[in-house]
Amino acid sequence: MVVSCDKDSGVSLELAPESEAAVKEGLLFNSEGGEVNLHFSTSEDLEPVVSVVYNDNESYQWIITDSYLEQGHGCVTIRCDRSDDSNTREALVTVVVGDAGFSVKVSQSPVGYVTTSRDEYVFGSAGESAEIELETNGTLTCRFKFSTIKWIKHELVKKEKGYALSLNVDANEGFGRVAFADIYVDGVKCRTISLRQQPAKFSENTVIVTTGAGQLYVLLGDDEDNLGNIRALELVGRINALDLYVLAKRLFKSGAVSQHYPLELDLWNASIVPGDKPYDPELSIDMPEQIPTVDYATLPDYYFDGAANIVSLRIPGNTETIGSYCFRNCRGLDRIEIPEDVITVKNGAFKGCLNLVDIVIGPESRLKSIGNYVFDTGSRINSLYLPYGLSDISHDAFKRCKVVDLYVGWDVPPVLEVMPDVKVLYVPVGTKSAYEASTCWSGIPDIIEYNPEIE
Repeated sequence: MVVSCDKDSGVSLELAPESEAAVKEGLLFNSEGGEVNLHFSTSEDLEPVVSVVYNDNESYQWIITDSYLEQGHGCVTIRCDRSDDSNTREALVTVVVGDAGFSVKVSQSPVGYVTTSRDEYVFGSAGESAEIELETNGTLTCRFKFSTIKWIKHELVKKEKGYALSLNVDANEGFGRVAFADIYVDGVKCRTISLRQQPAKFSENTVIVTTGAGQLYVLLGDDEDNLGNIRALELVGRINALDLYVLAKRLFKSGAVSQHYPLELDLWNASIVPGDKPYDPELSIDMPEQIPTVDYATLPDYYFDGAANIVSLRIPGNTETIGSYCFRNCRGLDRIEIPEDVITVKNGAFKGCLNLVDIVIGPESRLKSIGNYVFDTGSRINSLYLPYGLSDISHDAFKRCKVVDLYVGWDVPPVLEVMPDVKVLYVPVGTKSAYEASTCWSGIPDIIEYNPEIE
């Protein structure tokens, strides 16, 4: 409504064309709020007086106004706050300059809602059609996001009650994938639905390359029959606590069933990084709220504990710490490679690995510290190398440790509280006499010198 003076009055006011149209139609904001500028001109520079009257005598002032007038040109800014109200809000804003002015009705839509039966929908690799029912209090629109190609055709259909999101899912010929449907109510984003598809049939030898941490939940899928096809898995790229949890949950087996799912696991080219979230924060996952945290370059305590189906393992090449009892009771494991960057191996790391006969530690190893019962495997290890820099050795580090050939890099024999059971001891050139004279080491029947640089 526009109010202006007659010809005999002192002040005249004229709205700009766009502002006049807005005043006539009224201002409608969605629940997110916003602001509108109304421009006008007057015959005199008098201070505009702006008032707001709220319907239902609301105590909360959800409209903020500002105004100026200079050299006959004025502007009133009407700002509307974000609404969490489930009802429409209304108010009347009046602007007066002298004895002229105008009023504009301001309305704000209620906060939109949309409900569906769940936040994640999972589809088989063969492709299928599906329909998702959506209830809402407004007008729905939908936008899809794909990380790669578009593999879902979709249509949003208005129903007598709410809407239906009709989906036509293509067949999948690769690893698991996910798309996101952003649902908007009256133009405001209210919900995101995860649409996940299982991977195609895995081959016995599978290589997965991640482009970021937190992807295995999608790439591996959770079809147990399909996962059971994998006999050798190589991972390349960054992995976090969620990836490690998914890997253990979906591929590690214990008990009698483990013999049916032997697994060679190669993580050498995978890098452990901090974090426990999926690669996309909008991804809905069916996982515990609290996943054990993982420090940088660290294999967590008990991580492989009881994974009896693992027969061969290369741990991530960037690993610096192997947690306590990390490989305990991995009874199918017969060989493991320890990366050169590993500094610490904690208590009982290989305890109960009854078939473990090869623990590969390279000559450039940075290993400095080992905990108690580290090599208490219950087996006799064929060959074991202990590097020169290994200096922090726990009291019972070698308790119940049995080794055929033990190679050491120490020029000076260390004093060990508990000695390993060794058949042949290999020591650096020029140190044999020192080892034979050592109380700890002299009991080994066969001591042979070797050149670590050549061996």
